[in-house]
Amino acid sequence: MKGLVRIRHRNGRGGSGWQARRYVRPRQTRYFSDWRYGGSRNAKKAAADWLRVQYAVNGEHNTPRRVLRTPRTNGEPPGVYRAWCFGRRGFMCAWTDKDGQLHRKWFGVDKYGANALAQAVAWRREAEKQVHGALMPATRYALDRKRLIRERG
Repeated sequence: MKGLVRIRHRNGRGGSGWQARRYVRPRQTRYFSDWRYGGSRNAKKAAADWLRVQYAVNGEHNTPRRVLRTPRTNGEPPGVYRAWCFGRRGFMCAWTDKDGQLHRKWFGVDKYGANALAQAVAWRREAEKQVHGALMPATRYALDRKRLIRERG
């Protein structure tokens, strides 16, 4: 869970525990000592519960990362971005499955050539269809941008 940090004091003074941090304003922090809660697992559980309550009280949710992203102006859809991997150029395709697990696939220019972006976009489309049953509206707009411009004249 985002916002939980393990604190360990190595100098023998003070104990160890978990710190819960709420990053949305108003920012809040609270420390949960292992000694007070009877062990690391209980302290972590108490910190997670406290953090969930703080987000629920303010009507927010704690997500590990942003789920949707607006398309870039260069026509790349959300989840496909330019990247360098081990000194090679290419495109990274990223998506989150139904269980919330992040997946990435690399499409290098050295292997796919000029088709690297198209391959990454196609892979992202398939991932969206599997997860959501259809393409996301923002992605559909970014992918069909040139076609829309031609049709509008």
